[in-house]
Amino acid sequence: MKNIFLYLLLSLLAFTSSAQNAMIKKGDDHFKKMAYPTAITYYTKAYKKDSTNQEAVFRLADCYRLTNDRINAEKFYGKAVTMSSATSLQKFYYGQALMNNGKYAQARNLDGEVSAEASKKISLYSASIPPKDEAHMRGMTEGARVSTGCWIGETVSLRYN
Repeated sequence: MKNIFLYLLLSLLAFTSSAQNAMIKKGDDHFKKMAYPTAITYYTKAYKKDSTNQEAVFRLADCYRLTNDRINAEKFYGKAVTMSSATSLQKFYYGQALMNNGKYAQARNLDGEVSAEASKKISLYSASIPPKDEAHMRGMTEGARVSTGCWIGETVSLRYN
């Protein structure tokens, strides 16, 4: 009876592992064809089966970076850099993702390679923050969401010095 239970347990583990590997392989096939959104679907399935699957995490991070999904790129590179086999390139991309999301101070503290660029962006950003009296004269309040009014079409929260 114990042998049957052990055999069933090992079979289940082997099946789960082979299903994850199949999802990673399908994702890799689409990744090589630069079909990143489709690759994300397969890598996500593997990740949902095992959130510690390093291949799934690393590849999801890359796919999100390559599709300009800044939020998810930061999320998955953040997970990737905590894993034992994280590379310096993944740390660099994590720093880039942080900067892309406006988290310059966090990026500067993360990696020396992005420190200079992050410091430069922090000073440029800080210099562009308007004084409070100028904003008041335009009828704007701190924290209000306003459109950038250009081709980007984004909204930002107002901050003042």
